[in-house]
Amino acid sequence: MFSVEAIEHSSNWRASVRELIRVTRPGGWLLIIDKPKSAWGKLPCPAWERWPSSGELAGLMQEGCDDVDAVNVPYDGRPADGLITAWRGRKRLCPTPA
Repeated sequence: MFSVEAIEHSSNWRASVRELIRVTRPGGWLLIIDKPKSAWGKLPCPAWERWPSSGELAGLMQEGCDDVDAVNVPYDGRPADGLITAWRGRKRLCPTPA
């Protein structure tokens, strides 16, 4: 399952990530590509847009995924410069008890 530049528009990141995890098959990979908070100001953006920090989004993904990491990725033929990050994790085979 993947999401590309959608989290920044969500008013509820936790619910968004939980839904992405829910629809990912057990053992499948979840990939979220978006702009990280550390890159805020590199582009003009509406004030209501929110960019997650790497730790915030990784923490939400770790609620249902293992092997979570974040990497800067290239875009539009440009080298990775910190503007776009890919968070990825593998959905657990068995959910962690609450």
